[in-house]
Amino acid sequence: YLFKFKLFQLSTGEILRNEIRNKTELGIKIFSIMNSGTLVSDEIVSNLIEKFISKKEYKNILGDTESPFISFEFLNALEMSNSVGIQSGWQPNHLGVYDKDELSAFMPLYIKNNSHGEFIFDHQWSYALNRAGRNYYPKLVTAIPFTPCRTEKFIGDSNLDSSYFINSIKELMEEKNIETWHLL
Repeated sequence: YLFKFKLFQLSTGEILRNEIRNKTELGIKIFSIMNSGTLVSDEIVSNLIEKFISKKEYKNILGDTESPFISFEFLNALEMSNSVGIQSGWQPNHLGVYDKDELSAFMPLYIKNNSHGEFIFDHQWSYALNRAGRNYYPKLVTAIPFTPCRTEKFIGDSNLDSSYFINSIKELMEEKNIETWHLL
């Protein structure tokens, strides 16, 4: 897989910071907007996201998945409305798999520092790990935020082995020193 596929981690905050760090024309504009205390517009963020995950490619990998909660529009609306983000405790870190520069698989993934909006009650697990001297937070969550509905979590070609995602998640957890991953 390592030679056939490339894994991409998508974080809108990181994309904005990279534009600023690289001092691109858009990065300078974003810096100015943020310094004025104004939010970066949905249009700018959507255009940046489209550089990494095109709506057309995403719709192609959805196949016959019918849940509106995994649609490009729904996930994008969560980010554009600030329903997800660092401030809400749902920091997007989606994973995309690319085959020959075309999106072939996707998994929604968030870094969380709390358990709000998950429709589960895991506070006892948090307390238990804390008492054992381990960290429950931050944690990785593969879910659709604030949505207690069932939907696919591994989106893409049915021939793609889900262990590719799992191994990549393990690497991400090690890199970011995260001890738990939840698939909800």
